[in-house]
Amino acid sequence: MKNKKRFVIDSEIAAENVDLRRKLKYNIRQYDVAFQAGLNRFSDHDALRKRASDLKDKVVSHLDEYLVEFEKNAVANGSKVLWAQDKDEAIALVTDILLNEEVELVVKSKSMLSEEIHLNEELEKLGMVS
Repeated sequence: MKNKKRFVIDSEIAAENVDLRRKLKYNIRQYDVAFQAGLNRFSDHDALRKRASDLKDKVVSHLDEYLVEFEKNAVANGSKVLWAQDKDEAIALVTDILLNEEVELVVKSKSMLSEEIHLNEELEKLGMVS
C-alpha cells in the first residue's frame, strides 16, 4: 500500500512538471514521425501482414528448434536460460531467484506471461509488489 501511495504522489508531481511534459510531447512527436516513416516504407500492407502471419506460423510449428537456437545464442552472449515444464515450475524458478538474491521490490515490463501463470499473485504473497 505504501508503494501505491508513493506512486500516486510521484505521479501528481510529475504531471505538473512542465519540463517533463515538454520532453514527453517531443518524444511522442518523434515516435509519430518514425512510425509514419516506417509505414511509408511499405506499399503493400496486406502482403506484409500475410508475410508476418506466415513467419509466425513457421516459427510456431518449429518452436522446439527455435527455442534451442535461442538458448544457444543467449548462453553465448552471457545469459542463463532456465527451462520450466509448467507454470508451477516457472513460478518456483522465479521466486527462488528473487529469494536467493534477497529482492525486495520487483519491477516488471508488461508481459502476458506473468498474467498467464499468475506470477503477480505469487510476488504479492512474497511482499515484492504492491
